[in-house]
Amino acid sequence: MRVETTCPVEIVSMRSVANSTMALRLFNHARERVLAMEGVVKGQSALANAPIAFPYRSERLCGAPRQCFELTVPCVSALKPEHIQFIVTRVRLEGVNADWKSGCGINVEIEPMEPLSDADRLKLASTLSPEARCYAKEYSEAWRCVCGRISERWEKRCPVCGLTEETAMRCTKDALVQVTREEEHHPIIPIEDTPAPRKPRFALFRRTAAVLLSRNQT
Repeated sequence: MRVETTCPVEIVSMRSVANSTMALRLFNHARERVLAMEGVVKGQSALANAPIAFPYRSERLCGAPRQCFELTVPCVSALKPEHIQFIVTRVRLEGVNADWKSGCGINVEIEPMEPLSDADRLKLASTLSPEARCYAKEYSEAWRCVCGRISERWEKRCPVCGLTEETAMRCTKDALVQVTREEEHHPIIPIEDTPAPRKPRFALFRRTAAVLLSRNQT
């Protein structure tokens, strides 16, 4: 899958809903709602076996911040499913004066977000970032943070959640599997409460003798 690094939305999955439409599941990386977007669908013609492209546009979206939402794209029946490429060219965000337009970042080939397991999500949410939702991933020209955001290699800190690239790369799937194995082989043994030191017996004898002496004097 090819995406532009600065694009505020990212396609998660595609599914055919009718002969001429396809439902796209997208993730909104921004902290504002997605109100509208447009782009181009490219692919190979199923009939002529030639490149084909057609635009799409949606002005009545309600993509919640940092959440997934769906968009229906028409006229995809003429394309071979294995060659469909979804390109975003413009995104309008709520409360933002200027629309995002393609050309602000670089196009990189990446894999779709791989969701965290329940155990890893709880672990990262409590220790690293409450916005953790996927495994980190490193590419030749970019890296993916645990919050899902794609950043270029020169960006050393995620613009969404603030994690550094170094910290995020400790949360790849392989790295977290290794940590889990180490925890299983070397469990953390809780430290028992240290009992209070016993007072020397002679100290108790002194106090007893002092009490008896005071009684005799009275």
